Amino acid sequence: MDEKGLKKFKEDVLKIPDKEFVEFIPKTMLGISRNGFETGQFIFWLIYDTELLLKELVRDIMIKDRKGPDEEKIKRFVEDVFEEMTLTGKINLIEKNIKREKSPEKLKQLFSVLREFNNIRNTLFHQKIKIEDITYRGQKISNPSTRKQMVIDLGTAFMGHG
Repeated sequence: MDEKGLKKFKEDVLKIPDKEFVEFIPKTMLGISRNGFETGQFIFWLIYDTELLLKELVRDIMIKDRKGPDEEKIKRFVEDVFEEMTLTGKINLIEKNIKREKSPEKLKQLFSVLREFNNIRNTLFHQKIKIEDITYRGQKISNPSTRKQMVIDLGTAFMGHG
């Protein structure tokens, strides 16, 4: 892009109303449909929530029976570790260290959901297929009933842990 083209691009971007700007990259630059945009947003927030729940789970297990100054040290440690690790690394670390704490069936359910969500995350962020075609347990995530089931499965998988 030459100097003149760059100047026009900047001007065009700055003219976009704030309320529409959140869709600028997906809609204008990537050509993603409204449904694809909503599906991508859902996956993003689902993974965000999953990571928060994982962090709380680890923090709760590590803090169990420890109060006072150790509690704050543990919270900082968990924050630091989670900041540096990928979702796959977090899942693997937790799976290795939580087994002796929980019932095998609940753990199997938890790690099954975590791995499925991580695969969905990787499919989205590594552009393996069109967003509208990403599935969860054989159902398209672009379908609202699939999204609801994913939220139910996430909540159910974490219930009773920590």
